[in-house]
Amino acid sequence: MRILHIADVHLGRKGRQEHILEQLRKVVEICREEAVDLLLIAGDLFDQGAVSESQKSLLREVLRPLKEGGVEVLSLIHISEPTRPLYISYAVFC
Repeated sequence: MRILHIADVHLGRKGRQEHILEQLRKVVEICREEAVDLLLIAGDLFDQGAVSESQKSLLREVLRPLKEGGVEVLSLIHISEPTRPLYISYAVFC
């Protein structure tokens, strides 16, 4: 199994959104080029605990090629983020 690990994405950070999305697109490209089976996002996927529907939609759009290519995506909540709802990681990829 081939795993690609990233962390501290902070999607939704003011003034950084386009740069972050560009970097996520590069991650998707690497996953496809390297035949990755699992993309593991370990903590701080979003910059804020309250995630807007537009942020979720952007993330789904960027990660769609992975889903279509059979790459699993797993996002973990960082241990320092105990107040963030645990369902966010799952709900984003449904």
